[in-house]
Amino acid sequence: MKIPILSFVRLHPIVSLLAMGVLLGSYALLHARSRADDRMGVSVNGVQHLGSDHLIHEFYVNKGYYGNVGEGGGGGSQTCCVTLPKNWYPGLKADVRWEVYRIIKPTDPALEETVESEGIYRAQVPVEAYREPGDFVVHFFPNGRVRIVVSSISPSGDGHPIRWRDAQASLLATTGTPVKEIFTAEEHAELDREDARDRAKYGNWR
Repeated sequence: MKIPILSFVRLHPIVSLLAMGVLLGSYALLHARSRADDRMGVSVNGVQHLGSDHLIHEFYVNKGYYGNVGEGGGGGSQTCCVTLPKNWYPGLKADVRWEVYRIIKPTDPALEETVESEGIYRAQVPVEAYREPGDFVVHFFPNGRVRIVVSSISPSGDGHPIRWRDAQASLLATTGTPVKEIFTAEEHAELDREDARDRAKYGNWR
C-alpha cells in the first residue's frame, strides 16, 4: 500500500510514557546486577544507512518509541532517554523493532512522493562494549540489519565506533526477524494496561 509521505505521522500510546520518563525505570537493558547508583540516563539516536530512497519513520527500543531516523543514508533524531549501566558487561542486549519504507518518487513533479513498506523487523541486539556511557546509537543497515553502540562522539565523527560509509560495518550487525506488526495484539493490550496504571498513578498528564 502506498501512502503520501507528507502525511506519514503516527504515534503509539506509549509515546506518552516518555513524557513522564517512565521508561527510565522499566528499561529492560538493566540487569539485576546493576544497582540504581550504577546506571544513568542517556539520549537515543537513530541512524540509517539505507540511502536516500528509504525511510525509517520510527523505531522502538524495549517497547519505547523513538523517531525519526533521517533519510539520505544518515541523519537521525536524538531523543531522551534510556538508562545504561555505567560499566558495560557481556550479555547486555536490547529489543529493537522498526519498519523500513521505500520512498517512491513520481515521474510527474506535480505529484507527492509516497512511501511503501518493505518490511517490519524485530531483533535482540547486543549493546557493543563501551568504556563509559554516551549516546545510545542504533544503526540501521539494509536487509533488516541493526547494530547498537554507545558513544559520546557523533555518528559522523571520526571517533565514532561505526565509521561513516564503512562498507564492512554491516557485517557485525544483527539480522532482524521479519514480523507482521510492531506489536502483537497481546502486547498492545499490555501497553494499554500499563497506560491505565500510569494514568491512575500520575493523573491525566498527556
